[in-house]
Amino acid sequence: MTIYRQLLLLIWMTMVISLLTVLTVNLQSSADSLQSQQRLNINSALTALGMRLSPHLDPVDPVSVEVNLNAAFDGAYYRRIQVEIFETEQVLERHNNAQPAGVPDWFIGLFDIQPYRAVAPVASGWTESAEITIEGHTGFVYRQLWRLSTDLLLLYGTLFILIALLSSIGLRALVRPLQQIEHQARAIENRDFSYRVPEPRTRELRRVVAALNRLTGILSERFSENAGQLEQLHNRLQQDSETGLANRRYLLNTFEARLADPDSDFALIMVRLQQADSLRKRYGYQRWMTLVNSCVEQLQAAFGQPDMMIGRMSEAEFAVLLPALPEETRNPALHKLQQALQALHEQGIAPEAELFSLAGTAVQQGDSIGTVLTRLDNLLREARARGADQLCWDEGDNHQTWRTGQAWVELLRQRIEARALTLRHQPLVAELGGAPLHNEIYVRLLDEQGAEMNAGTFLPVVEQFELGAQLDLAVLEKMLESNSDTLESNNTVLKSNSAPLKSNNGTPQALNVSLSALRDTAFLSRLAALTSAQRRQICIEFPETHLQREPDAVASFTSILHSLGLSFGIDNVASGALSLDYIARLRPHYVKVAPALCRAPDDAGLALMTGVCNTVHNLDIPVYATVVENEVQLERLEATGINGFQGYINDRVTLAPA
Repeated sequence: MTIYRQLLLLIWMTMVISLLTVLTVNLQSSADSLQSQQRLNINSALTALGMRLSPHLDPVDPVSVEVNLNAAFDGAYYRRIQVEIFETEQVLERHNNAQPAGVPDWFIGLFDIQPYRAVAPVASGWTESAEITIEGHTGFVYRQLWRLSTDLLLLYGTLFILIALLSSIGLRALVRPLQQIEHQARAIENRDFSYRVPEPRTRELRRVVAALNRLTGILSERFSENAGQLEQLHNRLQQDSETGLANRRYLLNTFEARLADPDSDFALIMVRLQQADSLRKRYGYQRWMTLVNSCVEQLQAAFGQPDMMIGRMSEAEFAVLLPALPEETRNPALHKLQQALQALHEQGIAPEAELFSLAGTAVQQGDSIGTVLTRLDNLLREARARGADQLCWDEGDNHQTWRTGQAWVELLRQRIEARALTLRHQPLVAELGGAPLHNEIYVRLLDEQGAEMNAGTFLPVVEQFELGAQLDLAVLEKMLESNSDTLESNNTVLKSNSAPLKSNNGTPQALNVSLSALRDTAFLSRLAALTSAQRRQICIEFPETHLQREPDAVASFTSILHSLGLSFGIDNVASGALSLDYIARLRPHYVKVAPALCRAPDDAGLALMTGVCNTVHNLDIPVYATVVENEVQLERLEATGINGFQGYINDRVTLAPA
């Protein structure tokens, strides 16, 4: 029971007891007063009747005596009047044994009222001629008390209702700060440090509220400080101090993580500034840094997208990791970059006409970091041998037939509408060999011949042409149509008329959604139409890069997920330059750390991973590692405080083709 109800009940009980006490005292006092009044009336009536009968008793006139007796009895409320005439030994008596009308028996039983009886002689001269006895009727007293009690009950009842309403309103206003304090305590318990309680007027409560607000502010500041320290550590370990780009270590870690992903299809571009040493010595460091920063600006203008990473490989070399784009999309960007770099000399920024070599290569199956960098180095040498500011591109052994943009759009739309897709799922576990916390769903589309298209091939096109919402909606429907037995069996066909999803032992299925799905009304409407059981079986994921690109859309989307009661997580956390204070605003149910931090972490990477875990754990949110492949890697990651992991170490990747 809440303190408001307890106080209200106490006030009401006190009021009832007080009013009943006052009512009892009033009725008892009134009963005593009515009895005294009845005694006075009986005594007065006794005297008056004696005076009226005295002239008719000597000699005795029976008719006159009886007439006066009847008049006295009929004009008052008595139980009995008796006149005994001594001379004739005649006794005249009148009785009234009727009960008081309208007075219940239980009320009569509450009061012990004894009838009053008065006796007086009647004298004629010096001789007593008769004796008069008058006994009062208690019904008169009971009837008066009953009327009084009903009037008082009506008055006190109205007064009680009025006071009860006023006390309820007043008490609600008094305890509102307590409710706000309780709300703030729950917010602190849920690691939400944004709520503040307005200071009430009550002095004691004002002190409590001020203390809680200070505590919440301290916790919020501490979290912000931790997030700021982590951001500084992140920048120190992953960013180049001069340009702010990803440093060589972080770029190669990301490269290695993408190499390990069989669904990843990407390319690497490198720009090498020529004669760096001579330029720096001849023109000075300031002129050199102006040139470097200008090159960085051109790289960011050409490839500054969240799904692309620009890094500094060395003092004079810059690299770009980007998805494998169609030739009609990739080549214009490369030529635009080439022309922009060539224009630096005309603008007076580059002191020499021969400024750079530009090369790129598609990453092939079986490539390693060493082979790709060696191939790029050879391409850069070839570009320089061709002349000043030249471009070389190597498609390698990838004989994939690139379609035009319009062909991609038509193909993908047709395959999405036909639900020509296959699903894979990879479990997230808290410990090796443990039960899955959830299964992350991966999708592959089928081409016209029914062959699987690599996700790294079509996902960049899906994102580029805003087809992500349609694909995510198709995957969601496929998940809801499939049952757990179908998902658990390897290479088992998912039939369109299968039962709704019932994951293994109630394990939820995690769907990683695209940016376009976050603002697509059809996708949001489908989420809102999910049943309670389906919402428990589905959780939503989106990468941190969505927040970099459209923070308002992400904030609105997470608010909708919270209102629908859908669990959601943020993937690829700490992959960019964002401070982790956004986690306190969005309140995800879990986060997954970027693969570049989890793959073969060294001491610096473990320190950053530990900082991420400590900061996010301050909000009581679990942190999960990704791309965990072996036990040595897992042991190092577990020392940082992760709550779970996923990767090929689980050896549970299953395929469920459509």
